Amino acid sequence: QWQYPGEHINALELRAYLSSIKWRLRKSCNVGTRFFHLLDSQVSIAVIVKGRSSSYSLSRIVEQIDAVTLAGGLTPAVGCVATWDNPADKPSRWTALTKKRWERNR
Repeated sequence: QWQYPGEHINALELRAYLSSIKWRLRKSCNVGTRFFHLLDSQVSIAVIVKGRSSSYSLSRIVEQIDAVTLAGGLTPAVGCVATWDNPADKPSRWTALTKKRWERNR
């Protein structure tokens, strides 16, 4: 069960990105490294690249992202991927209905 029920999808996307950064830093060999992360949310990409947001809920999360990134000496690069091509979303979206839509959109 997700621990932030009712939160906006943009905030959830940023929380997922924050979780991936924390996961990377669990191994000391990843401290001070560069990494590339694909996101399918243009809002999340813009907030991460800019490092701030006018939205209070997003700014609180991006402050945590900035702090963890700085403390870990990480150099992130984010890129955009279409939702249908995002390998991370495939397990949660692969139902018979979405399979039909995916085949139509190809």
